[in-house]
Amino acid sequence: MKDYEPNKEWAVYESMTDSYRGIFLSSQSILLAVGAVTLQTTTLLTAFIAIAAILQIWYIWFRILYVRSQISDYHKYAMNKRFDKAGNPRGGDADPADYLSEHVYVRNRAVRARVHTNMTAAWERKEKFTTLRLTRIKLDIIIPVFMTAIWVSFVLFHVL
Repeated sequence: MKDYEPNKEWAVYESMTDSYRGIFLSSQSILLAVGAVTLQTTTLLTAFIAIAAILQIWYIWFRILYVRSQISDYHKYAMNKRFDKAGNPRGGDADPADYLSEHVYVRNRAVRARVHTNMTAAWERKEKFTTLRLTRIKLDIIIPVFMTAIWVSFVLFHVL
C-alpha cells in the first residue's frame, strides 16, 4: 500500500510480543533445567514437568504469540484505516462504524484472509501477505517444535 503509515501503537504491541517470547523462553529454560535434574530420579515428576512444559508451549505460548503477532500487524499496517469490517478496502467516505476492528481481524479467519489477499494485491507482491513471516516462523513455530522434541526425548529416555 503506497500510503503506508504505521500506527504508533504498533511499537507497543511488537515490544509486548517480544517480551512474551522472552518470558516463555525463560520459563521453558527453567523447566528444562528442572526436567534434566529430575531425569535421573523420579519418573512421575519428570513426566509431570514434561506434560506441563508441552502444554505451556502449545496451549499458552503458541496461541498468545500468534494472536499478538496478528495484533501487531493490525496496528503496523493501519488495517483499521485501510479495510472495512468485511476485509475489503474501504473508501475515503466510509462510515467509521464500518472500519475493521482489531477483534474482527484477529477472530475472523475469513476476514483476515481477505485482508491478506487485498494487501498482497495492493502491494503487487508475488507471495501472499501473511502474519507468519519467516522470522516469526523460526521464533514462534520452529523453536517450540524443537523444545517439544527435547521434552519428548526426555520422557523417552526416562521410560526406555
